[in-house]
Amino acid sequence: MRRFRFSVQANVPPAGLDWPSFARRVEALGYGGLVLADHVVGNGLSPFPALAAAAAATTTLRIGTLVLDNDFRNPLLVAREAASVDVISNGRLELGIGAGWHDRDNHSLGIAYDAPPVRVDRLAEAVPLLKRLWTEDEVTHAGTHYRHERAHSGPKPVQQPHPPLLVAGGGDRILALAAKEADIVGVVPRTRRDGAPDRAAYSWETALDRFAYVRGLLGDRDVELNTLVFGMTVTDDRPAAIAELARRMEGAPPEMIERSPFFLVGSLAEMRVQLLRTRETFGVSYFNVRGDHVESFAPLARELAAL
Repeated sequence: MRRFRFSVQANVPPAGLDWPSFARRVEALGYGGLVLADHVVGNGLSPFPALAAAAAATTTLRIGTLVLDNDFRNPLLVAREAASVDVISNGRLELGIGAGWHDRDNHSLGIAYDAPPVRVDRLAEAVPLLKRLWTEDEVTHAGTHYRHERAHSGPKPVQQPHPPLLVAGGGDRILALAAKEADIVGVVPRTRRDGAPDRAAYSWETALDRFAYVRGLLGDRDVELNTLVFGMTVTDDRPAAIAELARRMEGAPPEMIERSPFFLVGSLAEMRVQLLRTRETFGVSYFNVRGDHVESFAPLARELAAL
């Protein structure tokens, strides 16, 4: 069983801190990493410049994307930008990539928000290309979605053969791709086609199905399993916090949130029980946390990182 690992997901620093100071604070709190999402709507920082700045401000903190939207960029540009950040950070990058889920991003960019099978097909072509671009001197490729003629991606990454790749999703096809190609498989609740949350996807039962599906596909492959904690509240009044999360989830049943592995609610002692149960049941050991309770959760993250 793998040891616990915790990263913070944030796209802007909290009030009162600039981005480099925030990165240093995350490192000082004992978290293993800092990761950014990838949206063109909203006020979040652009991932690669922000990761380079975080790398320059820290010494041990791993940095990454959770996750880069494959539709926005050509694989050659992704390979070059990622390798550059890996060099700048002296080998601390983890590249998370997915098929995208927020239709407003695509509409803002003026590109089609294709049906999920098309977006996953593009991702399935891009991921092996990234590996080739990182490891080969020149790449020629003629595929359905991408064409490269003697492509050279720039600096070779420090990490060999390449930075760890995380592929995340909730549907069968993208999880099959992750199980085949990724070093880290992220299992997250799937969304509806327009990006709206599907409440049933957050349930304990759905998580059992999704993680069992991935483990069945992995066979003997030894990869790290990951998930994003969508709601985290450190509190001595767990029932009240669960009720508030249920209200914010537009009427999701409180009992679903109470059992869901995608939420962490309660005292640190109660959260410890939840996380140990989640690792034991699903095999997931790498958690991304976010929100206002990152500081108060940090002592537990440090403790569990040793287990």
